[in-house]
Parts: sequence; structure tokens; C-alpha cells
Amino acid sequence: GSDETCKHTYALIVKGSGKSTWGGEEERVCAGKLVSVIWRAPSNHSSSDRIALFWSVMPHVPLSPDMPVPSGYAGGMSLLTSRLWWDEEVNGTYLFFKYFTVSSSSTSSSSFKREIVRSPGIMLDAPADACGVCGGDNSSCTGCDGVP
Repeated sequence: GSDETCKHTYALIVKGSGKSTWGGEEERVCAGKLVSVIWRAPSNHSSSDRIALFWSVMPHVPLSPDMPVPSGYAGGMSLLTSRLWWDEEVNGTYLFFKYFTVSSSSTSSSSFKREIVRSPGIMLDAPADACGVCGGDNSSCTGCDGVP
């Protein structure tokens, strides 16, 4: 339902002075669930500004394609987390959204990403069971017949 869709939505405001704020607190999300971000950027921001979802295991490699931030635009993106990103052997795995600008190097053909702001960590929990409980065993909604 709409409650589930809105539960993991984060708001990002990039201010013209170079200062940025992130609206949202650290949360937990079950692997396989949707996470979303909405943003607002000043009309004079760089045309090379991007936003993407990252994973703490590979913090410099986006899990999603970089989404361009159009000039003077407020927008958003939603991504379904992967069950493959959760690993019970890795304690503290988390996701984060990063707003950054891409700059080309004048001495080479490579480019680099300058981070402007990132979200607090979104802790990645075990996938949800049939009852919607992260890492659950289906017992919270199992009926007398043993079926969730």
C-alpha cells in the first residue's frame, strides 16, 4: 500500500550557497523493498549534478544509474533494493543516496565525482518473510493450519 511506498522516502535540499541539508533519519529497510529519494536543487546548480544509490560495501560504485538533476528542478527516484545486497555475514551493511557533481579532468579523458551531500545510512536488513517482518520466520502471521 501507500504506507509501504512512503515509509522509506528521503528528502534532499541542495542550497545555492553550497550548503546542503538532508531530511531524514537513519532507518532500516528489508532487502527487496523499495527506497525513494526526492530532491530540490537551486536553478543555477551545475548541469553535471547527479544523484544515485550507493552501497557501503562498494561506496564509490553506484547501484543505480546516475540520474541527472535538471536545472531548477525538483524530482525523485525510487529503486527496489536487491536481496543479493544483504549478507548475514556482513554486519552493518547499509545503503545511501549521494548527490554529486561529475567533473572532467583537463589532463585526461577520465572524470571524477565530487560529493555534495549524502543521506544517513539506510541499514539493510534480511529480506522480509511472508508476514512482512525483516528476517522473520513467518510465525507472526501463521494461522492454525501452519500457513502464513
